[in-house]
Amino acid sequence: MSTPAVAFVAVYHETNTFSSRPTSGDAFAARWYRGEQLTDAFTGTRTVGGGFLDGAEAAGLVIHPIFGAFATPSGIVTREAFDAILTEIDHGLSAGRFDGVLLELHGDLAVAGVVDPEEEIVALIRSRQPGVPVALVLDLHTNMAVPRFTDVEILVGYRTNPHIDTWACGHRAALLLGETIAGRLVPEREHAGLPVIAPPSAQLTSSEPLRALFALADELEQDPRLVDVSIHAGYAFGDSRATGMGFSATAHAGARDVARRAVAHLLALANRTVDAFSGEFPSAKDAVAQAVHATGRVAIADTGDNINGGSPGDTTWLAHEALRYPDTAFLLTLADSDAVEAARSAGVGARIALSVGGAAAPSSGGALTGDAEVLAVSDGVFHNEGPMATGARVDMRGAAVIRMHNLTVLLQSAATQPNDSAMFRSLGIDPAEFPVIFLKGAAALRADWSDRVDRIIDAGTPGETDQVLSRLTYRHATRTPEAPELVDHQDVTPAPAMFPSAARLGQRLVVVWSDTPDGWPGGRALAAWSDDDGRSWSTPVVVATPADGEDSVVSALSLTVRPDGTAVRFVYNGVSWPTTEAADRVLSVWVVESADGEHWSAPTRLPAPYAFPAVYGEMVPVDGGEIMPIWGRRTQDEHWRSGVLFASDTGQWEERGTIGWAAVAALDDEYVGGGSTARAADTSAQIAEASFRPHDVTGGFNEASVQRDRDGRLRAIVRQQGVAGASDALALFTSTSEDDGRTWTPPRELGFAGTSPCLRLLPDGRLLMAYRRTVNDLVTSAAVEVRIGTADAAAWSAPLALPTGTESPLPYEYQVGYPVIVASEVPGEHLVVHYSFSPGAGRVLRLARIRVPESR
Repeated sequence: MSTPAVAFVAVYHETNTFSSRPTSGDAFAARWYRGEQLTDAFTGTRTVGGGFLDGAEAAGLVIHPIFGAFATPSGIVTREAFDAILTEIDHGLSAGRFDGVLLELHGDLAVAGVVDPEEEIVALIRSRQPGVPVALVLDLHTNMAVPRFTDVEILVGYRTNPHIDTWACGHRAALLLGETIAGRLVPEREHAGLPVIAPPSAQLTSSEPLRALFALADELEQDPRLVDVSIHAGYAFGDSRATGMGFSATAHAGARDVARRAVAHLLALANRTVDAFSGEFPSAKDAVAQAVHATGRVAIADTGDNINGGSPGDTTWLAHEALRYPDTAFLLTLADSDAVEAARSAGVGARIALSVGGAAAPSSGGALTGDAEVLAVSDGVFHNEGPMATGARVDMRGAAVIRMHNLTVLLQSAATQPNDSAMFRSLGIDPAEFPVIFLKGAAALRADWSDRVDRIIDAGTPGETDQVLSRLTYRHATRTPEAPELVDHQDVTPAPAMFPSAARLGQRLVVVWSDTPDGWPGGRALAAWSDDDGRSWSTPVVVATPADGEDSVVSALSLTVRPDGTAVRFVYNGVSWPTTEAADRVLSVWVVESADGEHWSAPTRLPAPYAFPAVYGEMVPVDGGEIMPIWGRRTQDEHWRSGVLFASDTGQWEERGTIGWAAVAALDDEYVGGGSTARAADTSAQIAEASFRPHDVTGGFNEASVQRDRDGRLRAIVRQQGVAGASDALALFTSTSEDDGRTWTPPRELGFAGTSPCLRLLPDGRLLMAYRRTVNDLVTSAAVEVRIGTADAAAWSAPLALPTGTESPLPYEYQVGYPVIVASEVPGEHLVVHYSFSPGAGRVLRLARIRVPESR
């Protein structure tokens, strides 16, 4: 059997779409490799290409170098340059037949007039080498909020930032390609995406939140059915439909479900920690002041001029601030080819008048001017000595060192990020002699510099890689909505009170609640009202008591204003306990109504087509009548299902459709064991316990909140417990219906866990949702959280956790929950009513007033 032959192709450019400087073919000229030039450039280096070469040798593959093009990150690539790249690849791949392809891409190449140029590269490879497997290595900063590279068998992403594992990634990809060619691996891939846009300084893999995500990826990868789990952290300065994070998992044939669960687990964790993908960055003025007055050597990361993010390398914001401190010596770099030429022409030791930097873009900050002494000149070539891309040749295309005022400036003809301190030493400069060093970059700097300075300050400098992302204008990316803001909060009713429903009847706010949980015996429904937007409340009145032969009443989120606005209707369950077991409860459905919240009608029993019909959620008008969410068991021996009932204008209720049903559900033993599955002899004492959580061992989809979106669809947010295949036993799902609830799309995960959701539609089409946060390994206290979502429920803000009313953590799930949202009389504000636990008193109703930020 002949040795497998594999092609080696590489096109690497991180395109900054916010840069005003287009990238032409000239930018690739210094690293435009044909054939053997490609292997010559990477043999013996700790790079992806070096990993390809060494991994291929270990796997028994013969590498055939085709073509490689590399350029420093910069603006959008011209179509002419991209066409030249495609021509080179086409020519090289047309020369013969290969058994596989090793491909290196950055993941953020942008070309004028091309939707996804890297997908075009993959398509070209497929057309010239049909049917052969492709192994692709991507930079950590690949944007992958939507599926990409679906026609690639093997996908491996960097796992470190700074990127010190590039060789390992190339090596792994080559080994996996060898396994695929040999037929020992038939890969299947799954993807999940999250359009969260993070500044580079928030993407260090040694810090949260990426540290926890990669720890989870490592844990998931221990499953022998998975061969790779990659996290794509995204690139804030590439504006495209794919901008944001992504998760990829590759599994052996037949284990696609394992890969799907793996990416869902990562997505869920990312959603729980989404608020950590942000940061506060001091201004240039404040950063320099902090550095000057600090103890020890300090480096300031000039993040707004992050050359490896595509900026020009010539911004002067920090340098101008440094002039305020003439007694402090500063070391920095600036890209200015004219200044390099002037210094080289004058020679070492000369003094010349120079105007340096601050010219490439309006955000560059203005030139530095003055007399300068030329300290050194060189051709600008050096080799990396630090842990990142060790041994790689770096070419600044000419360099010089000048001293101007209190600044020692390394001038570059080609902007080159100072990730490796060997850059300064190559021109005879010892960075250890300077108390403050300005480094153009963000995360990658830390690979070499963390051990050379006592502190690194990330400055929020303006520029084409501005880490203050609110200063950038995105035109194509799906932006993660901003989180709601807390205005104030207060108690509403004393204990015992839980499971609220609320609605606005004219200017009056009406709230109805239960005084026992889950229909535990003795429960009633009570109501109170407020005429001042929830600031003060009436004395409670009784709304409903158990009917003859029943033991309790219960409901949640089921108060609905009549379409004509004349009254509110409250739908609730009557509960009978033929035994002490919660699973044996028998439910009936009733409705009462009121024109003022104070006086309530006699109850009317409604027919229910379910054997166990649990009420949850408001009625929604539809053509010919209205629908009402309901959950429970259609037959006594099935798992829970979530569905909707329909009532025609004549008032006859019937089953309309199922939102979600899981034929098989599996609940965690610990979760089951922590719940109360039976009533105690003293039910009052039982339900007053802080740890009390009623539980029915049945699992499946259950409580759903339904609203009609701006496109006319019905959208449901659905709770579930233990649905098989879910990333979390309490993950929230969503589903939509375009036929007024008759049929629903298969429920899909939102990416985070919770229970008892309440959904509202904002005037601009965004979604507002509140739910009970679950207690898990990252969260030690139960709470109600509120998020804002995009209209399609694909992206959600960081959560706003509402105050519980106590300073002490509430460690038990059932101490807080069941929120309901009502619009405030104040424009842009909403009221969230929920129950919480007051130590020494029990469960009480609380109200939080929140403000919704305008859409960005």
